[in-house]
Amino acid sequence: MTDTSPLSPTHPAAHPFDAYTAEILSFRMQSPCAELPEAPDDDTAARNILACLRAIRPQRHSTLLVLGIGSGRLVTELDAALPQGIAIVVSETSPERLRAVRATGRLDSLAARGRTHILADTSPWAHLVLWALCGLTPDNTALRINPEDRSDDRRNELSRLFHSASSLSLGAGVAEAPSIGLAAILSPEDSGLRGFFRHLPPWLSEVVAVWDADEPPARDYPCDVPVRHVARRLGNDFAAQRNAMLAACTTDWVLSLDADERLTATGWDAVRLLAAAGQTNDIGGYFFTRRTLYPDTSAFLAGYGLWPDLQLRLYRRTEDLSYERPIHERLTCIEGKLGIVLDAPILHLSRILKDDAQLRRKLDVFDAAGNGSVRHMLNDDYPRVPCPLLPDAAQARDVRVLTLAHPPA
Repeated sequence: MTDTSPLSPTHPAAHPFDAYTAEILSFRMQSPCAELPEAPDDDTAARNILACLRAIRPQRHSTLLVLGIGSGRLVTELDAALPQGIAIVVSETSPERLRAVRATGRLDSLAARGRTHILADTSPWAHLVLWALCGLTPDNTALRINPEDRSDDRRNELSRLFHSASSLSLGAGVAEAPSIGLAAILSPEDSGLRGFFRHLPPWLSEVVAVWDADEPPARDYPCDVPVRHVARRLGNDFAAQRNAMLAACTTDWVLSLDADERLTATGWDAVRLLAAAGQTNDIGGYFFTRRTLYPDTSAFLAGYGLWPDLQLRLYRRTEDLSYERPIHERLTCIEGKLGIVLDAPILHLSRILKDDAQLRRKLDVFDAAGNGSVRHMLNDDYPRVPCPLLPDAAQARDVRVLTLAHPPA
């Protein structure tokens, strides 16, 4: 049977890896040039090729996933030696190293066959999400760590992620879904508040809004759901503010969004299926990918940790739930497994709704909460990925989810 998956060698232009990597490589971090490992001698190179060939089961595997570009020799020789019909994906966590190998010309021959695709990003989670979106699983993909370079420990983490994550099917949900509420910590100065409340669906059981103020704003924000307003000064402690938010919630499940975040209609429909699936599959919470849209709604920032920017936002409410850390707060004491929602992203509109002065004021609040330990920066030159490159699920039941053996670091 002909492989028509996104990584099929007969459809080399149908997958996003090459386009994504081109965007990442368009931006240069201010970091030292990467040192390249020496190319192996002929005997060692032959052993490396043989180990990869032995890892592939032609009746089972349609793709070989190689972790690390190494010197480039293994990759180019695999491209020439693997059986017809096997695609090759190389995942490299150092864009600088990939750029250096390309400069040697060793990878020039890959374009001729069009079956080898290189994915570069510093974030292991970006690799995992992109693999899953393109259908790479341990069932159809053989994985090998490139032995030419043993200096990158992140490749072991990538291997662990690949083999420990599993897919979850949402299906059509259950007849009796758990109650779900929306919770948010807000400021009267936030941009887009009217649009935020307006985009909340009427089927939510409640909305809890905790305001950084002495009293809730007098201005009314139309909403199709009853809103419980709480006023409490932030006091440079986002965790404490979110714990006050949790204390005001009463529903089985809670979805937390910020004023500059939105879900699509499909995303909202998926929330109900996700909560129902969580009830029946012992899942305590879900991470969403988050896209910071910029410079308009047609593209999002990526690379160097900017994407997938995993956010634990939908979770089963239990007595012990608690946020920790004043800045970049973390939800603890989740009961059950964790999942990643792959293709119903949170849309982050901070760069759309706010001008640079407003953004700087917001980042100053983050800096103050961090007590000087971190300085948040703006940069207009970060890589930008066109949204159509990674399309959203068309329907809620088609949303893809990974369950995790270990939470994201």
